[in-house]
Amino acid sequence: MDLEPTAAACYAEVRGRARRKQGVSPMNGKRWIALAAGVIVLAVAAALLATLRPKGTTRAPAVAGTFYPGSKDKLTQIIRQHLDEAKPEQLERVRGLVSPHAGTIYSGPIAAYGFKTLEGQRYKTVIVMGPPHHYPVRGASILNVAGYETPLGTVPLSPLAKTLRKNETFTEVPAAHEEEHSIEVQLPFLQTVLGEFELVPILVGDADSEKIAEVLLEHLDDETLIVASSDLSHYLPYEQAKALDAFTVRTIAEVDADLVELCEACGKTPIAVLLRIAREKGWHPHVLDCRNSGDTAGPKTQVVGYCSVAFTKEAEPFVPPVRSREPLDEAAQQKLLELARAALEAAVKDEAAPDPDVDELPEAIRRYGGAFVTLTRNGRLRGCIGHILPYAPLYRTVIECARSAALHDRRFLPVVEKELDAIHVEVSVLTVPERLKASSPEALLEKIVPGKDGVYLVVGPRSSTYLPQVWAQLPDKDAFMSALSEKAGLRANAWQSAAARVFIYHAHVFEEERGEPTE
Repeated sequence: MDLEPTAAACYAEVRGRARRKQGVSPMNGKRWIALAAGVIVLAVAAALLATLRPKGTTRAPAVAGTFYPGSKDKLTQIIRQHLDEAKPEQLERVRGLVSPHAGTIYSGPIAAYGFKTLEGQRYKTVIVMGPPHHYPVRGASILNVAGYETPLGTVPLSPLAKTLRKNETFTEVPAAHEEEHSIEVQLPFLQTVLGEFELVPILVGDADSEKIAEVLLEHLDDETLIVASSDLSHYLPYEQAKALDAFTVRTIAEVDADLVELCEACGKTPIAVLLRIAREKGWHPHVLDCRNSGDTAGPKTQVVGYCSVAFTKEAEPFVPPVRSREPLDEAAQQKLLELARAALEAAVKDEAAPDPDVDELPEAIRRYGGAFVTLTRNGRLRGCIGHILPYAPLYRTVIECARSAALHDRRFLPVVEKELDAIHVEVSVLTVPERLKASSPEALLEKIVPGKDGVYLVVGPRSSTYLPQVWAQLPDKDAFMSALSEKAGLRANAWQSAAARVFIYHAHVFEEERGEPTE
């Protein structure tokens, strides 16, 4: 197969998924029912076929010819080309990698930076963890086969795979592995730079990263390499993707497993597992490359983000940076309020958002930061939108949130021009969220400080937050957390479940001067 059709097929799949996600091809109810029924039938059939696979067989490549060339010669050529072009820093002994898994023409140049650091090194066992994209997995699944095939040959499974399957943390969901690419696309690079090694292929779905890390730590030695397979943001405009991905990479570089699970990355749970192991082992992160498909082989209208990060064990244990944000001085506060007011008025009047001269802004608001903008009218909430995580410079976050609070808060109709004089603006600048861990719901409540802590609740795909200001309306801790659960569309006691993750943050709150009421 020629390289051009390979790239076209791969990107067509990416584009197709994005279009389907955005609802470009609407279907009526009957067609959706028929489609859903077909998917269920195919899934059941795949599961049955997988269970009938004779033990000891190998897994055939699922994406050869689409995500990467299907012939040995062409695959060898493109992998070698990417490796020759990569210029990473020299590293002594790599213990872990975060590596992307898109089509080779898109993410291959970035992946090569990580794999290039492995040249000349030898590992007996390589653990590759990736997310499932086509079939749901509860927990972590290891396929019971003799090996994984690629056009470059067969990679045998490690005996460790069988050992891990005996642990209750792991299972086998054969259907999830049938068409999955997140593990497979890493193998040609590994085969090229390492030659012989044994594989432990783990699909990490809806799983507890702490439990997986705990089990893997029992089996690691100096001859084991861990690869966390993940792309970053998906299908966003180029500049927006760069901002999101920069934050994710900073979080990886800070070895913050809790925070990375809030980031934009399809393999954030595999990454979290690696980060927990790295933190326990004192491994040092090395960010080697961070780009997206708009930088390699795709358009910049909708891009997918990629990064390559290596972890090494050095003489001195890794000490994570201390996060802190000093309260903004009066000049910085005033500038943010001015920008929020200008963005509010521009949004309501259907004008372009403010575009200030960055060089003239206070340095403190050019730093990345999370923030909320709250609009009130006669003391009543009129809109409140924010970003908890520091995805963009603080001044940009405030401009965007002010605009969204005016037009896109689903609880309210958009603000109209005749209201502007009556609208009051408040800005909350947030610290980076920190995971709050406790042995019981009661112990968790003991750690929360009313009036000071903003709370961010995450349960599976659902999440919600209350700023510290909400304690004025909900001073009881249990009622506060119950209301927060319901805000996320969950049962009132969802915050007490084992699956719940609770983060706290603080807010530096300031507002416009209040004049005489206008109505």
